[in-house]
Amino acid sequence: MESQPIPPANPVTYQQAPTPLQQPQSLTEPLGMFSRRMSRLAFLLSTVYCLAPLVVAALLQFILQSILNRLIYSTTSVTTLSTTPNALIDALNVIIIVIIIAAVLLIFPVKVSAYVRRLHDLNQSGWLTLLILVPFVGIPLFLYLLFAPGTREQNKYGAPVSSLRYLVVLGFKRPS
Repeated sequence: MESQPIPPANPVTYQQAPTPLQQPQSLTEPLGMFSRRMSRLAFLLSTVYCLAPLVVAALLQFILQSILNRLIYSTTSVTTLSTTPNALIDALNVIIIVIIIAAVLLIFPVKVSAYVRRLHDLNQSGWLTLLILVPFVGIPLFLYLLFAPGTREQNKYGAPVSSLRYLVVLGFKRPS
């Protein structure tokens, strides 16, 4: 006869894994883009993250434009330029402009969310993000959000987020 396994002495320490229909306790908090806090490091990295596609598009446009110009002017004299190479350059410019507009439209909500969450870290209302629309206020507001320390204790927007957890900063992991 086989012996039955002995149950643990303290069954309270063992937790059953949640089934797919149950939500773990940590996911009951708000998950919105505008409901948490953001540290200074995360705000800086979000700025770099938002500027990266624009820099890549500008570099791509510069490299392709210089290659096309070199090809056009090395094979054709300036006086006999046809409209085909110029049309190619114009098409390239239109494509790059469409890419930049798409990048800005996709990045805009992310950057507004970063401003709101950084203001939440300072225990301020996220509506102050509208100040970036006021001329000569956007850059000082950005610098203030970049360098002002957040509240160390829990405020009305939640507990402080550790800026040293790179997965949280990059948005791959939920803050604990």
